[in-house]
Amino acid sequence: MLTPIDIDNEKFGRQFKGYDVDEVDNFLARVSDDYEQLMLKNKELQDKIEEMEAILSQYKSVESSIQDTLLIAKKTTDTIKREAEEEANKIIEDANKFFEEKTGNIDEEIAMREEKLKNVVNQTAIYKRKTEALLVAQLEILKSLNEEE
Repeated sequence: MLTPIDIDNEKFGRQFKGYDVDEVDNFLARVSDDYEQLMLKNKELQDKIEEMEAILSQYKSVESSIQDTLLIAKKTTDTIKREAEEEANKIIEDANKFFEEKTGNIDEEIAMREEKLKNVVNQTAIYKRKTEALLVAQLEILKSLNEEE
């Protein structure tokens, strides 16, 4: 690639009725200066592109991490929900067996087990809200990082 030094060092032979040497030298000096400016600007832009590519790579990594977190949160929520439903079914089943076996304080036992079920469902809902809040917070952090750029 041609450099500003190559332009500065270029010498032309002299001929009768040729170009004015001073004009050619002045023009070459201007071309050399402009070429040097363009090379510097090009280097600056190349550096900026590399920097932006590095930042983009970081964002892609963060995005991937968030997607993984969302997937894990969904799986965890599904598992908790399934377990809560299984627990609820077991509680109901146990209550029915108990009712069949004993007629005593069955209403109290059912109320206690229903309360347990409510607690499990509430805990599931709380966990889901906390997980969603965490994910929203992470997305806000990512958005703020994007806005800072």
